[in-house]
Amino acid sequence: MRKLLIASAALVGFAGPAFAGALIEMNPTTSPPTVGDATGTPITPPKSGFPSPAFSPDPGKIIIRLDGFLAYDVGFIGGTGMSGNVYAPVNGVNTIISHGKLDSFNSSTLFRLYFGADGQLLNGLRYGVNGEMRTNFAGGGAQGYQGSGPGGSFPVGNSSANSTASLWYTRRAFGYIGTPQFGYLRFGQGDGPLSLFTAAGITTGEAFSTGAWDGDVPDLMPGNMVPTWQFYDVGNEYTSNKIVYLSPTWLGFQGAVSFAPNSTQEPNQCGTVSAGTCSNQSSSPLSSDFTRPRNMAEAALRWQGNLGPVAIDSMIGYVHSAVVNNGTILPLAAQGTAAKGVDVIDGGASLTFLGFSIFGHVNNGTQNGTMTPVKVIPGRGSPKGTAYTVGGQWSGGPWTVGASYYYLHRAGATTASTALNPVGNETFRGEAVGGTYNWAPGFDTFLEYLHGERRQGGVNLVDSGTAPPNLHNNLSINGIALTMLLRW
Repeated sequence: MRKLLIASAALVGFAGPAFAGALIEMNPTTSPPTVGDATGTPITPPKSGFPSPAFSPDPGKIIIRLDGFLAYDVGFIGGTGMSGNVYAPVNGVNTIISHGKLDSFNSSTLFRLYFGADGQLLNGLRYGVNGEMRTNFAGGGAQGYQGSGPGGSFPVGNSSANSTASLWYTRRAFGYIGTPQFGYLRFGQGDGPLSLFTAAGITTGEAFSTGAWDGDVPDLMPGNMVPTWQFYDVGNEYTSNKIVYLSPTWLGFQGAVSFAPNSTQEPNQCGTVSAGTCSNQSSSPLSSDFTRPRNMAEAALRWQGNLGPVAIDSMIGYVHSAVVNNGTILPLAAQGTAAKGVDVIDGGASLTFLGFSIFGHVNNGTQNGTMTPVKVIPGRGSPKGTAYTVGGQWSGGPWTVGASYYYLHRAGATTASTALNPVGNETFRGEAVGGTYNWAPGFDTFLEYLHGERRQGGVNLVDSGTAPPNLHNNLSINGIALTMLLRW
């Protein structure tokens, strides 16, 4: 259960009695924050997404919030990506020159803080701010710290160097203003319609454990094992600066639209436009800029309600983007390099009856991952991306258990296809089984198991250097972990 820090606030006094503000002492007995939903289930800080507003204080007052969580994961991983070779030419022959191997046992800790304030003027206008801070895992894989010493672009030092290199970073930071009758305007670094209408539900199968293939078990795996999570409740969607309008709720329906000029969350810190990398680059000489989305627009509709004894949560949305155009004039061979913007339809639904739920979520369109344009690849074109998940769960008392299946098909590695090395699209199929036991409000234990198969013909998913592309195109992935989660 959330523990709330309640404070008094000085509100700006405007001309006229309707906007009069004053320094008012907060009285928890007359303006209490509401903790728990209509069934009495405690509301806990989300792993993604934020409500706006989170609470409704009395007019002329403000509620200050400090939420957070700490998760400790311990588990085992295995599969065909646990070891690999480094290749290099030796006397004209492609030769294995070194080898790497992983321990199967690993552990990880996640720590996040959620700051917020919800206020209401005397005329009924509500306003507030939300921010999310996380520990910074700067490693080259799914997790890890950047330390000193040899080891590549993201070397891992000893534990002391690890902790001093782990800095806080801002994941979300946005404000809002509005009323329940007219809707809310959100502005800043935060979730768009697809993320807002996906993250707060169970349609993607992330509710019965730490998140299945978007949860904590993949954090124990190296990057080559972890598949892309192609639903729109991840950072590629919600970390960009955007303006979002959320409509009032009517008969269970709520709509939302948003616009983001580019995919960054900070002001321009580039050198010159001719060198590329500017946040608002519309054309660039750098090929690494071509797959950056810009002018991103989203629209979505959600319906939550009941049909008799069955509770339904459903949404459908659309996202479109432009791309950074190729500004190359010479050489002529590079003029054809380009990418196609994101054009995706996304939707999901869940049905719940007596604690049992079935769910599904799907998206399809021009994408190579969440909010990622597709490069036009020689010999392959610009393949569309498709993802879906289906499954079920049951909740009763302190227990929640469930299972899901996840499928992903996308361009993957943008390697060109040739007659000597035909390259296919990436395909991933995975299962997740897990459960949660709630010891007390804000204290949960999770146990989950994941199995998956990742394939891409013509792309070596394991070895490095000058590794033969026709080897290790098929990975088998396994992971099991126990998680202790404390939330407040």
